[in-house]
Amino acid sequence: MRIVSRRELMAMEPGVLYAQVGKDGQLGDLHIFGGAFGSNDFTMRSITTPYAHDSDELWQREEDMRDNAASYPVDSLYGRDGLFDDDIRYLVYDEDDIVSIVKDLRPYRSEA
Repeated sequence: MRIVSRRELMAMEPGVLYAQVGKDGQLGDLHIFGGAFGSNDFTMRSITTPYAHDSDELWQREEDMRDNAASYPVDSLYGRDGLFDDDIRYLVYDEDDIVSIVKDLRPYRSEA
């Protein structure tokens, strides 16, 4: 994995797993890069957000998950980043990183 500029991320092929790096070095949520959208924006998919029809439902579902251990499917839709900040940096995972991560993942099996 490595840290890249916004311009470098926007030049990559869709499908890159990334997290925004804050000015304090903290990492943001994981996203899948969907590709450049025009000359100064890109699309992305959050893999830490539940699917919801609108913002109200999103907030309700996040609260339900926190408070009641509810389960909702991950959001599969792509949206625009829309931050337009060329100073933002991103941690991107290389192909070998993804292979290593997926190798260690196990499908969740409910105890029936």
